[in-house]
Amino acid sequence: MKRRHAMRIPEGEAVPHDVISLQAKNGWSLIQAWREYLEITQAEMATRLEVRQTTYANMEGPDARPHKAARERIAQALGISLDQLDD
Repeated sequence: MKRRHAMRIPEGEAVPHDVISLQAKNGWSLIQAWREYLEITQAEMATRLEVRQTTYANMEGPDARPHKAARERIAQALGISLDQLDD
């Protein structure tokens, strides 16, 4: 699946306004906002991370606080930096 926003991922620590808007408007975690922005399904993220879809869903829940190692893996799977994933 082609990612519509793939060319709009800024380098460094910048998080696109659209990602922040998705997070605020929907009460999502930053992880989910990035995933939705990049048009990646939970199933695809689970495949990339080699975990079950339900495990991944728990990682991106609004109250989830994944450990740094998990956040690093998620950032890599999304194609962003860890700084862009940290609140």
